[in-house]
Parts: sequence; C-alpha cells; structure tokens
Amino acid sequence: KAGTAAQYEDCLSRLVKTLIDPEPAPLRETKRKPSRLLNEVKSAFRAERVLAQKGEGLDAHRIVQNHKIAEGLPADFLLRNGAMHVVETVDASQTDHFSMKMIYSIAKSALVFEQARMQFGQDQTNARLIYKASSSLETFIAPSLEAAEHQGAKLINWESRDDRTRFIVDLSSLAEPLADVSKRTTSNVHASVQPKFRLN
Repeated sequence: KAGTAAQYEDCLSRLVKTLIDPEPAPLRETKRKPSRLLNEVKSAFRAERVLAQKGEGLDAHRIVQNHKIAEGLPADFLLRNGAMHVVETVDASQTDHFSMKMIYSIAKSALVFEQARMQFGQDQTNARLIYKASSSLETFIAPSLEAAEHQGAKLINWESRDDRTRFIVDLSSLAEPLADVSKRTTSNVHASVQPKFRLN
C-alpha cells in the first residue's frame, strides 16, 4: 500500500517495467569490415600458401584469421607453432578524419595482445602490430604505437618494403604450407621430402 502519491507512482512504474515492458534485445556482435591493409596482409599469406583454409583451426599450424582470443577480442591473425604468434593490423592510410578511431584501433590491439599473454603466457606470446598510416596521421598515432611497442609488440611498417618482406618471410617460415596441387603426382611421396616448418 502506497502512503503518498509519489510512492504510488514509483510503485506503478516499477510494476510496468517488470511486467509489461519488453526485455532489451541482446547486443549483436557487429562484423567489422576488413580494412585494405588487412586484405593486403591476407593476400600475402595466401600467396605464400600459409593461410588456413575454411574449417581449419590452430592445429593445422597455418595462419588463422579472425580468431577469438576472448569475448569481443578477435585477433586479426593467429599462428600456433611452439609459441602463439598474434598479429593485429591498424590501417590509418585511407583517411585523415578519424584519428581518434585509429587510436582506438591501436588500444584494441594492445588489449588483444594482453589477453593473449594472459591466456597463453608471457613467454609463449609473440605480438606483432602492422600499421599503415598517411603522412598526416603518422605523427598523431606515433605515441600510441610507441606505447604498444613498449608493452612488447613488434611494430611493422607496411609501407617499408624491408619491414613488410621480413615479416612475411619470418611468419611464413613458421607455418605449415598448403600442399602445392600443381606439383602433386600419383606416385607415393617419401616422408623425407615433405615440407617442414621451423618451430618457434
């Protein structure tokens, strides 16, 4: 029984909310549109035949795309080979207007790396942050990149041919390549000529 009009209104409001108002719909996970940089990295791995095929997991020892490290934190690329190689991309090359969005992307990458360290262990996690920035944004995001590097991420400037080549060669050498269909023969293949990959 409500003693005052205000208490009555408050009680009525709570009853309406509890019994009549619909429950809010659960938040749906939005699918992030891949950046041009992410697609370029993906194409480079595909050319080296080390990108995991659909349905393959980390056990294939190939580079898996968009692997969930934790709820709401997918890694752009992940490779398991002795250690866990976690790769994030930040594309700041296409716009000069969303600088804070780039800061957010770097911060999100740092969270992915930290969660990977928590899950797989500090010594078993190798973090790499690939970035591509327009000249006007590079200075702006530099402090955030330096902070990520200070936390243990290796920075790869995709605009640098040396950085790009070294990264692709290094990570590809750690992955198990797909069989080259064009070189298959009907004869049995001896185990000694099977492709090998370096554990790291």
